[in-house]
Amino acid sequence: MNKSDCANKDIISKNKLYNFFNDNIQIANDEINSLQVQFRLIHIRTQLIIIIIACCFEIAYYFIDKNEMSLSFDKYFFKYVLIPFSVNFSLYLITKIFNNKCCNSKTKNYFVMLSSLFQAFFYIVVHQAFVTIYAGFLVMIFLSTVYNDKMLTGITSLFSFTGTVLAVFFIKYDGDHNITSQYILDFMVLGCILIVCYITAKYILNHNKAELSKILNAIQEKEKYWYGMMVDDLSGLYSRAAFRTYINRIQDYEGDVYIVIIDLDDFKKINDTYGHLYGDEVIRTLGQTLNSYSGDLFTAFRYGGEEFLVIIKSDEGCADKLMNESKNFFNQNCFFKLQNPNISFSAGMSKFSKGKLITEIIGQADSALYKAKKEGKNKIVIYGSY
Repeated sequence: MNKSDCANKDIISKNKLYNFFNDNIQIANDEINSLQVQFRLIHIRTQLIIIIIACCFEIAYYFIDKNEMSLSFDKYFFKYVLIPFSVNFSLYLITKIFNNKCCNSKTKNYFVMLSSLFQAFFYIVVHQAFVTIYAGFLVMIFLSTVYNDKMLTGITSLFSFTGTVLAVFFIKYDGDHNITSQYILDFMVLGCILIVCYITAKYILNHNKAELSKILNAIQEKEKYWYGMMVDDLSGLYSRAAFRTYINRIQDYEGDVYIVIIDLDDFKKINDTYGHLYGDEVIRTLGQTLNSYSGDLFTAFRYGGEEFLVIIKSDEGCADKLMNESKNFFNQNCFFKLQNPNISFSAGMSKFSKGKLITEIIGQADSALYKAKKEGKNKIVIYGSY
């Protein structure tokens, strides 16, 4: 069946359960992603703060301990201040620019985390006179768990362990430091601690995953209950309860909105003649017909019994055309599916107005429906046009 141009822009978007009501699982996942975005920004800002603090500390440390220093100020400043600051600040700028690029959140998480690892490695190599600075790698492992990605935590742990081993070779070729047996023992202990940290981090991730799974399962159970409340089983349309929820959401809609009440013509007679199971098929067929039009502009509800209600976000001409098309389409469906060309519906339309109570608008649509019934049924009447 060919549909009109005013219908085409709406029918392309077929009816889905969560078109108009919140998909709580999607909301939960979006909230998790939003938290990761916020944490990533905090993570990047923290990189800059650490760079500034480290730079200030190195300058202050020289003047505090200059009497014990074997290096001149120029050499000290170049090795411990200028080079670390330049390299790490460049990494910070690259990371900040990359975070603003249009790529997926996971890629950004990996890039930010690896950037922090390189910064930590560089500080450890330059400042390895302080063995405690290797704790920076431990911090990185636990920091990676915030992104809730086992692979990222695994890569972080591998990088940290490898970085610790590589640092030994940098010490070997650094004339300012000597490798002692105590240093080697410290490295061995640190390696064991890194392994324990990785195992602990994996446990944290598994625990977080289990907790998140429980939350999402609870949301799914809630949505099953919601589905039963908001969707009519027989017609497949939204229920009367869903209408009450939806009507509150269109109060701020700026365009024209029409409320339509549909009533199956002579439905009691159909039930008495063909039986209630046949009557159920008629309701199901009307639901399928209206659902084929459902989208952003056209939303259908089963209001009760043989009464249905439609909300159309469009002007009067397009709304009237959509309803007449759906009426004719329903007649065709009844003819082909139920072998009955005499089944029809009548409808009354009323324009939604923010200044009126919804009961008043429905009353106007009901009045137009009564007019349609009185004029011979199988027709659409707009309130105020008679």
